[in-house]
Amino acid sequence: MRGFAAFNFLKVALSLGLLAFAGLAAFVGFIWNEISREVGYYHHYGGAWKTEYESVFGSLGAARGRIGVCLFGIVFIIAMLVWIGKLSVPGNQSPKKKTRRRFGSNIERIVYYRRNALIGVVVGLLGIAIAVFSILFGTMIFADRENEVVFALFVFVIGYVGVICGCYWWTKAKDWNDGLVVIGLLPLVILFIPYVRLIFVAAPSLLPISMVLMPIILIVIVSLLPDKSEWPARKRWRLKQ
Repeated sequence: MRGFAAFNFLKVALSLGLLAFAGLAAFVGFIWNEISREVGYYHHYGGAWKTEYESVFGSLGAARGRIGVCLFGIVFIIAMLVWIGKLSVPGNQSPKKKTRRRFGSNIERIVYYRRNALIGVVVGLLGIAIAVFSILFGTMIFADRENEVVFALFVFVIGYVGVICGCYWWTKAKDWNDGLVVIGLLPLVILFIPYVRLIFVAAPSLLPISMVLMPIILIVIVSLLPDKSEWPARKRWRLKQ
């Protein structure tokens, strides 16, 4: 039985590894191809390269937006690989003890978690709001619209990660499984599901809309969870059973 379980584990690990490698290769290849294309047009046409580029390949802002999505996909794949790696390797097997923050009381621990959650959620929502405002109305910071779109994408990524981290600490403060934050990553998970991701191909606007809505939905879900940290230890133990 152990040999069969080990074989299944290796098969799943190999499949995930190949899928992650294919995703990283596709994202890096697209970014390299797009940058090389833009550099080539710049050297060939000089100051009029943007006009020539858009006459052949379409909007330059849309192309740079796709680069931003690819960068976010690379960060997401690496983060998921690190997370899966930590889950698959028990901490007790390590000869070195992990240095963790020690708390004097349960209240101190909860206050620390809630403070981190508040910072993450506030900074994340602020970043998402700035990014959406920049896309819809513009900030007049950049002369070129394309640069403003790239700026908005980077700010949005920071805000998105901030909300995910804030909800992670919030679930720990409420004594829930921190795996709930995967809800906020569902739009990106769909991109790796064959056939289902064709929804975004048929309606490209669904991806940015879902990316904006899912962090907000995640915040609402975590806020509605009951606070198990205030429950008696016996009641929490019974629920785990």
